Amino acid sequence: MIHNKFYRHDDKNQDVNLLRNRFKEEFLNADFRNNFSYNLVIYEDNKPVCLGRLELKSGLFVIVGLSVDESQQADKIKDLAVRLLVRKAADCGAQGVYVNLSDNTEMTIDFYKSFGFQLANKNFHEEFTYYRHGDISGDCNQEQVNEKKR
Repeated sequence: MIHNKFYRHDDKNQDVNLLRNRFKEEFLNADFRNNFSYNLVIYEDNKPVCLGRLELKSGLFVIVGLSVDESQQADKIKDLAVRLLVRKAADCGAQGVYVNLSDNTEMTIDFYKSFGFQLANKNFHEEFTYYRHGDISGDCNQEQVNEKKR
């Protein structure tokens, strides 16, 4: 069974620390002292398998890290994590959300584009930065929308 929990910046949680240490490379640009941040932990069979981080930087919500243990459902969990992080930003009043892509491979870029992210003018830490306006709804995966229209 898959479930999730958001932890605020000041929550001292062993699962966040465990995943943060496991995925050090993916979170090099994260500021874990940022008072305006959320850590998303997704659990599979009560085991922490995914860490996503959302930070408020210069008045903008930014996904600064997302990593998933390799599992049979890794793609589904990563998909769920993006949706939850975008929804959290919208729930906090954000008009949209940015994502930094230190891994700017075509596969990663296409993954975020499937949620409606587009190349942005803002650049954090000299990485590729993409932006998505608005909340996530059932139409965030453009391929699925196009299939439904047919």
